[in-house]
Parts: sequence; structure tokens; C-alpha cells
Amino acid sequence: MSNAQALTKPAQIQQMKSGAIGLVHRARVGDQNAVAMIMMVRQSAKAGSARAKQTLRVIKEYIKNHPMPNIGRVGFGCTPIMQRSINRLHSRIGAEPQSYVRVVTEEVPRIDDAFSAAVTLANTGDLLCDRNGKIARTQDGNPRIRGLLKKMNPQCQAAFLYGMESCNKPLHKLEPPAEFHADAPSALHIGRSIGMARRIQAVRLPHVSIATISPMAAWELGE
Repeated sequence: MSNAQALTKPAQIQQMKSGAIGLVHRARVGDQNAVAMIMMVRQSAKAGSARAKQTLRVIKEYIKNHPMPNIGRVGFGCTPIMQRSINRLHSRIGAEPQSYVRVVTEEVPRIDDAFSAAVTLANTGDLLCDRNGKIARTQDGNPRIRGLLKKMNPQCQAAFLYGMESCNKPLHKLEPPAEFHADAPSALHIGRSIGMARRIQAVRLPHVSIATISPMAAWELGE
């Protein structure tokens, strides 16, 4: 979207408006793809995309004219209790991988919604690159992910990696291996959160399609 031109045809503009308003509605009920797409639109607008700026204006105008009921200062789909856990994660997390691993393993299992944790994780440490700053060829090539894996036993490692790989699937559609240990759910949850955060970080990169997170959202925004 970073190089997309502004829409000029009335039908295209109307389609974009409908898609943008739909994203707001979906984000307000906790749709993880919609929240990530709004973040992506904001990033693309900052990068200079004319179409993203156009879409962001529609989103902001709709939110201003259609505010949510006052249920407290919390994020999309978050309860106040969950928001406090997210705040603790954000305030305690460190830039160094060792600190990152310790805080993630302590705090992420306390945040019931994986995407709520992912939004914070996507903004508090790189999860894509290796130590040389290049995109890691394997998932464990990233120092933070490698550190998390080292802290887990083999069964939890399997659950973590499965969670990363299946992070875009609804919970009821997950089919974890039968040999998962009783301690694996937390690792699976952390893996899903990390996987979602990686996707958010990925769509911020040049030439990465919005469809990386959601093909439907990419279509709605006219990518």
C-alpha cells in the first residue's frame, strides 16, 4: 500500500469507505486481523501512501462521529483487567533478548487474548531479524525467539512452534498434536502471540502485502 495512488472513481471510493468502516466495526469487537490492518493503514499513511492517507481519514472520521460507549480506557476488545496485564508487559519488557524472554514467559500467559499481547509485542522488540539485522532464514534465527525456545522443554517447544505457525487460525480450529504435555497450553498461547506479532511487524516492511495478515482485509482496502 505504501506506493498506492489515491482512489478517484466514485465506486472505488465507496468500496474503500465501506471496507474502512467495516474494519472499525470488526476491531471494536476484538477482530485481530482488523486491528492489525488499522495499524498497517496508519503506518502506510505515515510512509506517504496517498491511498492509506485517504483510508485513514475515513477511519478517523467514522470513529469521531461514532464513538464507542464509555467502558473505560482500554484497547480494542480488552477488559480493564486484561489491559492492566498488557500495561505490565509493556512497562517491564526490555530491549535485550534475555530480559525479553523473562518478561514474556511471565506476563503473556496472564493476557487471555493472544492478539492483545501481540500488539504490544510487535512494538517492543524485533522478532524477524537475526543478530546481524537481516531477516532470519528460520524462526529460531531471531535471538528473542531462540531465547524463548531455550527456556522451554521439548514438549513446550513443540507447542510454542505450533502456536506460531497456526496463529491466524481461530482457537476452535487448532489441532495440536495429541502428545502435548499438560504444561503446553501456556507455550501454545505464547507462540500464538509471538506469531501474530511477527505478522504485524512483517506487514510494516516495504513490498510486503497486507494479505500476509488478512486476504479479506487486503481486498477490502483495494490492495
